[in-house]
Amino acid sequence: YYDPRWGGREAAAYARDKRFKLYQSGELYDLDADPLEKNPLGEDAPPQAKAAHARLAEAVKTMPPIGSGPTE
Repeated sequence: YYDPRWGGREAAAYARDKRFKLYQSGELYDLDADPLEKNPLGEDAPPQAKAAHARLAEAVKTMPPIGSGPTE
């Protein structure tokens, strides 16, 4: 979960493991193949990516929505 309050960056909520990163928006990235996160995986993702999506989605469900945290 990442919610910066500086530098003009957008807040982002995500869960990740060593290889995959799933954003609260639903975008899944294979960080080994795409470390700069330019191409989210789609419906044609390999089975291991689909398994990671299911696993990481459970963690993402526990996160508060972006913008729902305390403000200063």
